[in-house]
Amino acid sequence: MLTRIGGVCVSRHHHYHHQREGELSREAVYIEKHDALLLLGGRKLLVMDCESNRWRVIDTEMPEKAYGWDAAMVYNPVHDVVVALLPPRFSGPMRVFLFRYDPKTAEYKGVTQ
Repeated sequence: MLTRIGGVCVSRHHHYHHQREGELSREAVYIEKHDALLLLGGRKLLVMDCESNRWRVIDTEMPEKAYGWDAAMVYNPVHDVVVALLPPRFSGPMRVFLFRYDPKTAEYKGVTQ
């Protein structure tokens, strides 16, 4: 059974087997323009190319701390920008970070899958 969400076909849950390190995060956004997922990891920004099913770590400087339950991330397709709200500590004041992902110009630290 396939379900269509925002122009994307999503099938039943799949269990992917991997033998490499994983990354836990609750903050991810889908960028339809590039058919990619952007994930906020612990001091990392990762991207998954949905066509190739390949994860990469984007080579960008990330702020210290701020990756707990208070963090949030949204994507604005009109301005093609990802907005991340990251506090410096638990329940601290929010700091705003803006990201724009372009697979043609992005630099990567390495493949994680």
